[in-house]
Amino acid sequence: MKGYREVLSLYLRDLLFPPRCAGCGERLVPFDPARPALCPLCRTAWEAAGRASGLSGGWEEPAAGVYLVPYRPEDPGDVPQQVIYHIKHRDDSRVFDWLAARLAEAVTRQLEAEGIPPDTVILTYPPRRRSAVRREGFDQARRLAVCLSRRLGVPCLSLIRRPAGSVRGAGREQKKLNADQRKTNAATSYVLADDASSRLSGRFVVLVDDLCTTGATLSACSALLTSAGASGVLWATVARTASRK
Repeated sequence: MKGYREVLSLYLRDLLFPPRCAGCGERLVPFDPARPALCPLCRTAWEAAGRASGLSGGWEEPAAGVYLVPYRPEDPGDVPQQVIYHIKHRDDSRVFDWLAARLAEAVTRQLEAEGIPPDTVILTYPPRRRSAVRREGFDQARRLAVCLSRRLGVPCLSLIRRPAGSVRGAGREQKKLNADQRKTNAATSYVLADDASSRLSGRFVVLVDDLCTTGATLSACSALLTSAGASGVLWATVARTASRK
């Protein structure tokens, strides 16, 4: 019965809200069981971008991580940039599921390569600014993390929060800041949840976000997690800025 309800829900959603490509906005074929997020042309461009960077490539500084495609802010027509814009402004479960499926493959390979026992792994995410959640109606990092946790079969916990009444200037939009300002802003924008330490001891954390630009946010959150007892942190993002400034 549950499967029937899910299928019916998907059909009704496609009927009421015809699916569109997250890359170019063109209408997709409705009622497709595969639930693609991109049209064939944009999918080809996405896959080419992934191959160019080494699909699911990792980085070693300042922490271990995986990402799917490079992000080029200087090219507004780039498919990865359009997809990131889409998931920041549209609560599209079809696209989040599609991205989570691909990110799950990358994360699984990395965890296996590092010999991390699956039963020690948990997921968390840096929460979106409250004003952005009020404006957009959702938190894209949380949506992605929840979808990824289902794919991996591991818990997704809210371990990081934004403090109320933070210092003046904290919590500003990162995209409006340079690298040094991002680092300072991120350091004052996040704190651990009250019960985080009891849930982190001996756990390996996959820290999920949509985009890594300078790594300031992920670095600040990683420091909080390891200080509370996490055995290690793996960054997992959809995209990473190709040329960081």
